[in-house]
Amino acid sequence: KKAHKNYDIISKFIKLNKIETKNSIPTFYLIHHWSPHWPYVFNTDCSLRFENEADNIVNYDGYQSAYKCALKKINKFLDYINERDANAIVVIQGNHGMIDFKKNDYADLEMTFSIFNAIKINKTCQEKLKLVKGNINSLRLILSCPFGIKNKLIKEKNYVAFYERQKDYGKIIPLEKYKKIKKK
Repeated sequence: KKAHKNYDIISKFIKLNKIETKNSIPTFYLIHHWSPHWPYVFNTDCSLRFENEADNIVNYDGYQSAYKCALKKINKFLDYINERDANAIVVIQGNHGMIDFKKNDYADLEMTFSIFNAIKINKTCQEKLKLVKGNINSLRLILSCPFGIKNKLIKEKNYVAFYERQKDYGKIIPLEKYKKIKKK
């Protein structure tokens, strides 16, 4: 029996969706693709792992295999979009980097906060995007620049939230405050 057959939303989107190439109506799609999220159900070649192979614990090898597969699926998705609309704006963002759940806190905040952030946008906006560091301002730019709207960059605020298995479950702490607490 294969594990988590519903994790491959990118392939399902390509299979089921027919993007019109002559469509003059702007279209927005939100695709919530879980990989490389735990449980790591994809091998590097994107084949599904069997249930007894799927990781019940978080580990780097499982994450790495799922991550490599996710990159392959993203490239396939971008090829699909480019064939139908070369001017399409595409944003692909992770919700967080790798987290070591075996530990009771965020041992490596840089790794946790270093999300995957890939953006396909026109050349004028690409130049402006080079000035942007975080995902909040990159989304603000993507939603304004192609339409000629000038937005000022804002100060981005990041927060640390805790999972059920962590000692501070339920708390939400500003990142800067959390960094100071961890130094003590």
